[in-house]
Parts: sequence; C-alpha cells; structure tokens
Amino acid sequence: MAKKRLFFLLFSIFFQTFAFTQRSKLTISHNQQAHTMEVFKIILSGRFEFGTPRSFENVRKLYVERSEVHYRNQVLLNAEDHFDEEALCFNLPRAVFESNKKIWENTIRQLEFIAGYAISGAVFAYLTQGGKKIEEFVIEPRGDRDAILAFEAGKALEQEGQEKKAHEAYSKAIEKFERHAMAYERRGYTNITLKKMADALYDFDKSIGIYPHNPGAYFGKGLVYLKEKRWEEATEAFKNAHTFSIPHQPIFWKAKRLKGECLMELQRWEEAEKEFSFFVRRQFERGNPNLKDLTRTWLNLGVTLLEQGKKDEAIKAFQQAINGDEPVNKKASEILEKLI
Repeated sequence: MAKKRLFFLLFSIFFQTFAFTQRSKLTISHNQQAHTMEVFKIILSGRFEFGTPRSFENVRKLYVERSEVHYRNQVLLNAEDHFDEEALCFNLPRAVFESNKKIWENTIRQLEFIAGYAISGAVFAYLTQGGKKIEEFVIEPRGDRDAILAFEAGKALEQEGQEKKAHEAYSKAIEKFERHAMAYERRGYTNITLKKMADALYDFDKSIGIYPHNPGAYFGKGLVYLKEKRWEEATEAFKNAHTFSIPHQPIFWKAKRLKGECLMELQRWEEAEKEFSFFVRRQFERGNPNLKDLTRTWLNLGVTLLEQGKKDEAIKAFQQAINGDEPVNKKASEILEKLI
C-alpha cells in the first residue's frame, strides 16, 4: 500500500513538472514570436561603388543567392531595384519601410556583405519606433585595398586637424579609384579649411556627378556659397542637403537651419520662419552638435516673426533666446527691452 502511494506521489510530481516545462516553452515561443512580429520603422540611404564589372557581377549574384537561400527572401532590398550595372554601384536613395526586427537584421547583414566588395561609399541605416531611434548603423567598405586605406587615412588626419595631409590622402584615394565620390566630398571640405573655394566647389561637383544624392557634397557647396554671400545658390544647396539626408542625421538639421539663415538674408521671412520653427521644435539627443545652435535659432526665429508683424510670438522666441551664450543673450535682451 505504501509503495502504491509512493508511486502515485512520484507520478504526480513528474506530471506537474512536465506541465510546467511545456507552459514555459510555450511562453518563450510566444514571446519570441511577438518580438519577431513587432513592427518598426526602418530608414535606409546610401550607395556603394564597385571597382570592376567582374566584381559588380560577382557581388550581385552572391547577394541574390544569399537572399533566396540563406535569408529566404526575408530582406528589405531587392537586387534588381538597387544594383546599377551601368554605374557599377549599389544605389539606395532614401527609403522608408515598416518591418520586423528579424528582417532588419537580415538586411543589415546583407548590406555589410556588399560593403566587403565595395571600394567607396556608405549606407546609413536607422531602426526607429514612435519617432525614437533604437539602432543605427553606418556601413562602409573595409579592407586592405589602396583606395580604402588612403580614404581612411584622410579621415583620421582630418580629425586631427592636419588638413594638408588629409588633402593629400584623399587625392591618393581618388588616384587609386577615380569614382570615389566620398573622397571628392571630404577633399572639398579640406579645401574650404585651406580657403581654396574654387577647388572645393570642383570637388563637391565631382562628388555629386558620381553620387547625385550625396547630402554631404550639397552641404559643402552650401558652405562655399554662404561664405561668398551667394544666398540663392546657398539656399538651393542646403535644400538638397536636407532633402537627401535623414532626420536622424545632424546634417539634416544643420542644412535646414542654414537654409533659414540664407532666406533671412534674402528677406524671405515666412520661408525662413518655417525652417527655424522646424529646428527649434526638434528634441535633439544629448551630444547632438545642433544643440549649440538652438538659442541662436530662437533669436533668428524671433527676428523673422517680428519682420512679419507677429509681435507676441516674436517676444516668446526672444525669451527663449536669452538663455543662450553672451552674444545671443545680449542681442535678444536688447530687442526685448524695446518690445516690452
């Protein structure tokens, strides 16, 4: 009798343990499925350049094969939409998708795979939800090819403030690969620092000729025109810079702000107000370089409002501006004294 009770007790314990394990497995499976099905907003933009037709065709075929076999077509980018045989590039104008985390990860792996065959370019990728950035990737070519090494050396030298040496490194990258749009762009910025404005414009135009949607090259052109007080041309250049960039990139907001300042110079007050209003409403993350220009933009917004006779709104803008550094604070305070 005792043995029988012991048998039923052990069986009961076993059954409860088994049932608990199965429930746990079902819970984990459900959580994993929910995570996979969760929808995110994905923003992609960029371009990769390949050195030869053979290299281009090789990576294109491998991309298709990997997409079909390895990822079962669970990727965002179709080969036929982005591989450009005539230009020998993978072209990705700004594109927005809604998808899940698994497809995002598959797409990033595929872009990293392509980058291994490219000689120049970059792709920017953002995973967002509810307007907030969750993940970001900047995917660039890596390797020991001369053009890549020279370009990387140029970036390092530029960050160290060695503009002349950076200029030489970018020139070497262009010499090794004449379609190096990014090297032309970066050399253009070194030419601005070296006060060679005509050379800078030449480099930015060369970059745009290779990569027509390159926001950095348009922004550089805008800076040159700004320095030369060519307000109309600067306005158009900054417009293209923010059109071809992504709102999660600092350059997008820099371009909108500077476009507004050019419109102020042209006394196109309503248009300038629009650009400044967008800028001041943006919630910049800590460390974003645009933060330092926030109070200055409040001041400019106040001026544009005042010029349109919107006194009450202008006062509110100037009150925001007095929290800035000394020059901005002083000017905003002087204007407020006259208005209040």
